[in-house]
Amino acid sequence: GDFDEALHQRGLQHAGAGPNMAGHLRIYFLMSNRSIADTHAKVHLGRYRTMWAETNSLSAIHVRSFLDSVTTFFTSPPPRLGGTLEDVSLTSGFEEYHISVTLLNANPDSRIVDWDVEGVRHHLLQPFIDSLAVYTDAGGGRPVDMLLDTQVLYYGVFPEEPQYDTRLQAHVLKAKMMQRLLLVNDWKLNTFVNHRRSKNLNFVVYVPSDRHCPMVLLDEEERPSASPSFVWPEWGGVTLLCPSDDAQVRQEVNASVPRFYLRPPDLTASVAAITMQLRQLLGIMWSLSIPLEWHYVGTVGAVPYWEMDLWHRQLIHKMIAQAVHTTMKLDQLLRRLPSMPLSDSIAYTMTRGVEYLSKAVHGGFYANAIDRAQVAVKESENAFYHQSLLAQIYFPQEHMLAVYVPFFLPALVTFLLGFIHVWKRSRVGPANDEESKKSGEETEKENDQGTPQEEWASGAKEEGKMDV
Repeated sequence: GDFDEALHQRGLQHAGAGPNMAGHLRIYFLMSNRSIADTHAKVHLGRYRTMWAETNSLSAIHVRSFLDSVTTFFTSPPPRLGGTLEDVSLTSGFEEYHISVTLLNANPDSRIVDWDVEGVRHHLLQPFIDSLAVYTDAGGGRPVDMLLDTQVLYYGVFPEEPQYDTRLQAHVLKAKMMQRLLLVNDWKLNTFVNHRRSKNLNFVVYVPSDRHCPMVLLDEEERPSASPSFVWPEWGGVTLLCPSDDAQVRQEVNASVPRFYLRPPDLTASVAAITMQLRQLLGIMWSLSIPLEWHYVGTVGAVPYWEMDLWHRQLIHKMIAQAVHTTMKLDQLLRRLPSMPLSDSIAYTMTRGVEYLSKAVHGGFYANAIDRAQVAVKESENAFYHQSLLAQIYFPQEHMLAVYVPFFLPALVTFLLGFIHVWKRSRVGPANDEESKKSGEETEKENDQGTPQEEWASGAKEEGKMDV
């Protein structure tokens, strides 16, 4: 640790504490008289931006092989935990985070559980968060702004009743069941007032009922998981915890419900799982996959500076890809719907987004590139979701049909029927027209003469008038 600090200060003196430090790694080769059979690691990786290798020779082959392994490690994407193919990292870019850690007692009727909140915050969670916050002292880096809150809630149910496994001598909970845990529970986790509009991440320490303890979580292959925890993308994670008997508080003999008080040693495994889940969601996983032949001399659990550099580079790439994708979608939409109105403000927003996108790609230091990539993402989304694109003067074809068809369809049907009638009459011819005309005149004459019954009735009526 002291040697790593000395090398870091040496690098600051030569390069200066500025943005040019971010993204750089200084490698030192130290000549050593140690034998090949020495058990100590020959390659050391510090917590700053330094690496040193103890070697007996500086042959070109060994140096090239070593540099190739370093290049492969620092240019590879973050590994997935447990070799899973699912990427649970956040899709959004660099932003502020609101961390909510909840102790959830599933059945307070069976036992009452409380915890040492200050001990958990200061001794377990705060060191990891502080390692993200002090990154600004590294020269040109940007700290991660995180707000940490804790709370205690009660009552929670499982999607299915956990089954007891006689082989494991514990209740088992499958990973598929954990995926539905959020659907069957209405936990009021986001009860804190978030004035900063930051990203909310929820982490729950779930204490099952005493009749379900001990409990083992099975992975997707139905094998016991090393850590009884599950992570949800864009939401957070849940960790199962069955309190040990050592955490039980002494009570009176006639106490109906046992009481447990969890101290930092009782929550070490759970907080370690929360830290791992937070790393997965943020995409900070490089320090967990250091080659076995390398010796990491930094603080366990803290995020080193070189890993923060890799994370910033990943965020820049992610935001650039997001801005490009949104801009291309808008361009395709405008080409497919040429009738859509395009105002000058949208054109200006798109132009500004493309300009900052070019600046983020071509340049500069990580801090500047992150700022420019953020502006590019914001401008591309503002242009794509601009309110003028959904103005009343624009209607898709199906909407226009739905509006105008009820007005024009009845008149069109009447017009078509009249046209068909006129067309049929025009095909009859003039001769048939004369015959139809004569038949019409005869019909009118008959109507004027009337029938014999009508003539007799009218004559009788006239005779009656003369008699009177």
